[in-house]
Amino acid sequence: MRRHSLLIAFMGALLLGNTLAAQGVDRASPEDSRELAQKVEVLKLEAVTLARDIALLERDLGDEQGRVIVFVSLDRRLGDQLEAIELKLGEEVVAEHRYTAAENEALLKDGAHRLYSASLSPGRHVLEANVSASGKAGRVKKTTKLSFRNELTPKTIELRLEASESGLAEFMVREWD
Repeated sequence: MRRHSLLIAFMGALLLGNTLAAQGVDRASPEDSRELAQKVEVLKLEAVTLARDIALLERDLGDEQGRVIVFVSLDRRLGDQLEAIELKLGEEVVAEHRYTAAENEALLKDGAHRLYSASLSPGRHVLEANVSASGKAGRVKKTTKLSFRNELTPKTIELRLEASESGLAEFMVREWD
């Protein structure tokens, strides 16, 4: 509905600009006509830019309902280096990332990597994460699944590689509402 009113307002501005330009041409000198035509073109460009900005804001505001954000973090006690992560939602791979040394350094300093962000339909979803890491115990591959219910409020999910009591990597999943 908002898009229709935006389109009507935009078309009205264009029509008004063209009408004013046509009226000005009948009574003005050729130099005034060019100046008026230039002003109308500037107004048209501003209207197009404004319409685009409004559409982007509407999209961003509307997406907050049902937004799911997935972060990756790493326990500094672990000393492991994340190599790669693959994130599936249902059967579809929705995100993949290979980690650099700089990214691992940031994660070991209690940083977090925003891996995925999207609006999901309300209802039950299954998230699966496959992680490859290397560290004291050699190469480690871990998989975890999380079944969660998405509502109309934003949800944050943290995927964290933590050190267990034995010193090996454990994959922890935490939901933040």
